[in-house]
Amino acid sequence: MNAGRIRCDDCVVPGSVVPEALEDVVRLLAACPAFTAVADADLVELARDARIAYVAEGDAVRAEDAAHPLVVQRGALLVTDAEGRRTDLASAGEYVAPGPGRLQAVEAALLVLLPESATDLAWSASPEQLRLAGASRDVSGAARDVSGAARDVSGAAADLRAGDPGRVSVGAIMRGPLLTVDERSTCRQAAAQMRDHGVSALVVTPGDPDHAAGGSGLGIVTDRDLRMRLVAEGLSPDTPVAAITTRPVRTVDTATPVSDALLTMLEAGVHHLPVVEAEHGGEALVGMLSAGDMLRARTADPLHLRTALGEAPTVEALARTLGSLPSTVRFMLDAGTHAELVCRVLSAVADRVVQRALQLVEPDVAARHGPRPGPYGFLVFGSQARRERTLGGDQDTGLLVPAGLDAPGLAWFEALGTAVTAALAECGYPRCDGGVMAERTEWRHDADGWRRRFGDWVRAPEPEALLKSAIAFDVRTAAGPGNDGRRPAVEPHLRPVRARAADSGIFLAHVAGQAVRHRPPLGFLGRLVVARGGEHSGAFNVKTGALLPITDLARLFALTRGGDEMGTHERLTAAGADGVVSADLVATLGEGHELGVRVRLLSQAGHLGRAGASGDRDDGDGDWIDPTTLSPLVRSQLREVFKAVRAAQEWVAQRYHTERLG
Repeated sequence: MNAGRIRCDDCVVPGSVVPEALEDVVRLLAACPAFTAVADADLVELARDARIAYVAEGDAVRAEDAAHPLVVQRGALLVTDAEGRRTDLASAGEYVAPGPGRLQAVEAALLVLLPESATDLAWSASPEQLRLAGASRDVSGAARDVSGAARDVSGAAADLRAGDPGRVSVGAIMRGPLLTVDERSTCRQAAAQMRDHGVSALVVTPGDPDHAAGGSGLGIVTDRDLRMRLVAEGLSPDTPVAAITTRPVRTVDTATPVSDALLTMLEAGVHHLPVVEAEHGGEALVGMLSAGDMLRARTADPLHLRTALGEAPTVEALARTLGSLPSTVRFMLDAGTHAELVCRVLSAVADRVVQRALQLVEPDVAARHGPRPGPYGFLVFGSQARRERTLGGDQDTGLLVPAGLDAPGLAWFEALGTAVTAALAECGYPRCDGGVMAERTEWRHDADGWRRRFGDWVRAPEPEALLKSAIAFDVRTAAGPGNDGRRPAVEPHLRPVRARAADSGIFLAHVAGQAVRHRPPLGFLGRLVVARGGEHSGAFNVKTGALLPITDLARLFALTRGGDEMGTHERLTAAGADGVVSADLVATLGEGHELGVRVRLLSQAGHLGRAGASGDRDDGDGDWIDPTTLSPLVRSQLREVFKAVRAAQEWVAQRYHTERLG
């Protein structure tokens, strides 16, 4: 439509639209997406019967005016449903249909109130017409996904996700009868049962019938166990099943969301989970969840990725396998999966990469330096430790080595750290600019060394030490089998240091100073502030503007409490439960973190998709968001998040007197 050719000089418009303004109203309607492909004559008729209304900032639209379909000419309206939940933010040029909810001006608004006939014309264009009309507005390859998928931050979108397979319960997708085998049965009998029923795993029940349902006595035997633990070891088919059973076994409740069961499978590296159900104060075994069930529910793609990583024969093959990671993220986000869960999946994948990389490089290290000197733990810091990794980010790693190493032992772990750092870099996890890598001597210590290092940061919180402690207090042992099959862990050794940090007012004040360092991109009048020059002109950084401040605040709250929680959401929840911060602030920051991560993931996936299907990680461009690619609702939610972050930072600055830090 070419609105410029419509002439309305001779039109007479009743009400408050004067003839001189009629052409402006028609132009407004012609540019509104809701009226794409509507005939010129129909637009003129709508404009003739239109009225103008003004609403001051903060005021609600009058009920009689809200009963009309309308288009926002200037300003912005917050749209809520009958239950008071936010459903949209209509800004200039956007259409609002009449409904049972409430309209409130978040910016002083000038509205064009349309006749009832507008409801029949709105959104009447064909999908092809809408697609062609919207092509010029598709600013980035991920714009449509950002606009659509980020709506699920608040409870208002719960109904929209009712059909999401990731939110269906385990009980709804579990198929087939419950099949068990007594641990006293022979492996021959178990194999025959698998063959007859066409399954690849059986639940193993204890010989004592009092423990046959639920409880810790359950085990599992799979076709792989028959191959690897029976046939490969040359055992007799008449060997009792108990000899090759895996115990203890993880179980999942029938009410558990499929997405949570997927994460359990990923983190445990299994393809079967026995399913239990609450019964008379206990648990009854009711079935088995398999990777096949997950595939039918369209949630198994990450499981296949994990399997492929575990089978990669070389570091180069490992890197190639990771090329599918952006599509895996899109797969999960398109299904409506929570961004927090997607990050946990990405972290589980990164853990698996570390584990496989160590398996691949250790033989070469042993060939050059001899057998492994002792058990060790491979440490991950920062977002991977918190299980909040996205598609971007470098490697932050370290080693927990045995105590009392001699020179050859130290050289062995130096070689291991160097080799695995290079392998991770080849897999697309760049080296850390700050040098936090297992190849560096300062990031390889025994348990006493790590206690001293963390303790020094608490006692002398200098700027460099604070930067390191910001990630190092987020630490987790992700890999590294010991000689006895058990993985040495650094976490228990650092609990006294965390307790000391909670009692150090000076250290907490410096951590608070770090938490208020990154300011949200929010202007004085509540508008989003974007870069005004350079390669990211017109965009804001969602990482530094929202995610880093929320993460830093959550870490401060955890250190203040002396808590062991690692994830941002867990830290916020615990802080709210202990009264460190208000429940409202916890909810807002938690939802804000979810929204920010989702927007970031979609941007990163789109950026990598446009860059090609290589294994390269996002180079930081995915953190920059053009606000014009976001829906009005998401922009409104981000502004609210930024306001909450700014308010929390001001409260923290006052409480810890950060202005005195200099």
